[in-house]
Amino acid sequence: MNKKAKVLSIIAIVLAGIFIPAWVIFFPNPFKLGWSGIIATNTTWEGDIYVSGDIVVAPWATLTIKPGTTISIRVGGDDFNFIAPNEPDDLQTGDPTVDANAGAKEYLNTHISISVFGKIICKGTEENPIRFFSEKSSPEYADWCGIYVTYGEFEYTILQWSVDGIFADENFERLSVDHCLISNNFAAGIGYGKAKNENSIAYVKHTTIQDCGHEAVDTHSSGDIEIAYNYIDSCQVGLNIRDDASDRTINANIHHNIIVDTSCPILLHNSEATVNHCVLQQTFQDTTRWTYNGWQMPELVGLGCINLDPSGGVNLLVKNTIIFDSPTGFLDQQEETSTSECVSDYNNFDSVSTPFEGSSVAAGTSNTYVSTMFIDKLNGDFRLNTGSPCKSAGDPAEGSPDLGAYGGGLAEAAIGWNPS
Repeated sequence: MNKKAKVLSIIAIVLAGIFIPAWVIFFPNPFKLGWSGIIATNTTWEGDIYVSGDIVVAPWATLTIKPGTTISIRVGGDDFNFIAPNEPDDLQTGDPTVDANAGAKEYLNTHISISVFGKIICKGTEENPIRFFSEKSSPEYADWCGIYVTYGEFEYTILQWSVDGIFADENFERLSVDHCLISNNFAAGIGYGKAKNENSIAYVKHTTIQDCGHEAVDTHSSGDIEIAYNYIDSCQVGLNIRDDASDRTINANIHHNIIVDTSCPILLHNSEATVNHCVLQQTFQDTTRWTYNGWQMPELVGLGCINLDPSGGVNLLVKNTIIFDSPTGFLDQQEETSTSECVSDYNNFDSVSTPFEGSSVAAGTSNTYVSTMFIDKLNGDFRLNTGSPCKSAGDPAEGSPDLGAYGGGLAEAAIGWNPS
């Protein structure tokens, strides 16, 4: 589930910034339909923006997007080709948006990416969100590539119909996503490469992520990351918490999330994570909808609601969480020689056929196996009804809070964000 790599020549961008006048680099330009090319000076977008080709924000430049801005992305043409295919992983082999042997070069020559090597500040408001969208009246998966950043701040932003939503590149300094709606992504909703250092900032909060062919949030050695108050549904994987580095630099603080109607709500590999006050539900996805140019996204099968990958040690604590209506709760695929340490306690398993499978997970004595009594789970209201046995059933060390996404001292009234 790796991101595409961009082919960047820093020298070329430096020379462009020094020797090419700004009117040649970006709009207005009589030879272009809209914005495309290298943004080499601090730039502000507002109003209605049309992007006609790949955008590259130079390392020294900042792109600021004002509240209420709409960014329409051209489909089927690109007047500034910038990125090239990378080696596909197992899930991407044959994917015409990634695999050069399957037509990725042709795809990238006609589909637009926004690559930010400087900074992007994209902050809308509740009343005036920012929106990135396909120019097509009937948009489709993979209409554009997505946004790739080394430093990005996104608030009250809507982003739809790309391959990847927002992806932090290798050695990123910051990717913060708060109060956003990201949906209809052919691959990942939000992704993280390797953090630049221990001061890198990574969090996803108060965000709704829906309908992703890979995962809602994908991590690759992102360092310390907080994932909280999010609503995720209709994806193959909710949170892909993994560390590609041998030193296991990732430490994920996952709390107050609702992840439902997803093949694998939480997938862990070579990582350290705490999962607290979440609501999880597993439904294997029909991947026929994620089809591009005749190629269908492979279906993930044989996973648990919380899945420990076969390789790579995992240190995991799960508490005050509800898993419901799922075939498997914890699925431990670790090897017998694994040094993983995983603890589950003060959780409720409601209509879970196999709560625990495998040997690495220590099932505490305070887990329960009762009907949760949500207010209206069929319509997405996962608050607890009066009289629910999950009220005041949490860890006594935390004051015996209610289980689930609305319990505990850090609970908030709203999970996720949807524009009105």
